[in-house]
Amino acid sequence: MLRRPQSPTSLVSSKKDSGSSKTTFSKKYTLHFVLVVCVVIPAIVTVISLFEGMITIRTLQAMSSGVYMTQNGSQLRGDCSMTAFHHHSNNDDTFATKTIVLDLQAMKDYSQQRGLQAMHHIKSLTVPNYEKFVIEKYGQEHYQFLHYLTSQVLYPQSKDENDKVNNNVPCFDQNDELSSDEQQQQDSVPHHIVDIGTRYVASSLALGAPVMKAVPRGNGRSDQWVAASSHGIPVWTFDLARSRERFQAFRGATEERWNSDRQKANVTEIVFHNLDLLKVPLDEFKTYMSSEHVHLIVLDTAHKPYTIPFEREFLTRLLEINYQGLLVLDDIHFQEEMKRWWAELQDQAAKEDSPFRLYDVTILGHWSGTGLLDFRPQGNVVLNF
Repeated sequence: MLRRPQSPTSLVSSKKDSGSSKTTFSKKYTLHFVLVVCVVIPAIVTVISLFEGMITIRTLQAMSSGVYMTQNGSQLRGDCSMTAFHHHSNNDDTFATKTIVLDLQAMKDYSQQRGLQAMHHIKSLTVPNYEKFVIEKYGQEHYQFLHYLTSQVLYPQSKDENDKVNNNVPCFDQNDELSSDEQQQQDSVPHHIVDIGTRYVASSLALGAPVMKAVPRGNGRSDQWVAASSHGIPVWTFDLARSRERFQAFRGATEERWNSDRQKANVTEIVFHNLDLLKVPLDEFKTYMSSEHVHLIVLDTAHKPYTIPFEREFLTRLLEINYQGLLVLDDIHFQEEMKRWWAELQDQAAKEDSPFRLYDVTILGHWSGTGLLDFRPQGNVVLNF
């Protein structure tokens, strides 16, 4: 309680009963102190605890739904325990209009250290006799190219302050309101990447592999390479309903144990699908392949587009749903049917009303031929080689 200032006269007259005034004053302020300690402070602590509890509940709800918020405000689905996805893009540079640059020198620089180390990091998650292919140089095998395409070109990750390993991703409710800039940036982040032709999971692992970071060890010793971060976008991989080849990649372990090892390796979530994509209803096909959800599809299957025309019919279905993303084709120069189909696609791409543009990127990919189709009406691909 604040006292009103007194005049000098009243101060003199008040000296007579100063003893009783001091006693009253002491009692009042003692009571106030007790009230503050026993009532006000506990009330403040309770409010803070409730507020923190609300945040925790929202975090747990988001974790259970598999939705997490990136550092730039974008929301993603996948393993909430995965490393944060640091999508580095300008608001005016969305995927639909992005200029994608594939540069041979950049690929060389990436491959010499980080690319090779990333492949060594994931090789134990596929079958033993595939390890030698996974770590093979770009231009011989395509695994480094797939990782380069996702981690360096499409979804490059910004550096945090010390480029530290970060396994603690904050999770928030997907119903949070976003600003217009945040919403535009969220729209540039796909729900998942598609890999068609699971087999031993090698391509999916390359698409979801983490970026590697060199950690100095001192005393003249070579640097230690660690998994620093991942783009965080799940990979959905598809194979025929009867296929069980992926189980060989588990090396006798359960799928749950394999997934645990994948998470420890900072590889993004890999979701397995066993079904015939040519037989599912078109609406269901859209949920898997629509460019609203997907920017990149990798197609590596039977390689007999005329005898077993899966590739050709799959492309027809993409056109039916007006797919506007990227399609990577493997083994385009592998054998006569693939060569014939690639020539057919070249003729189609040369037409003025073609729904896609076509690029031969074998020098960056697989010795047997790697092709890239761009279905984006306003996008652009630049080849620097």
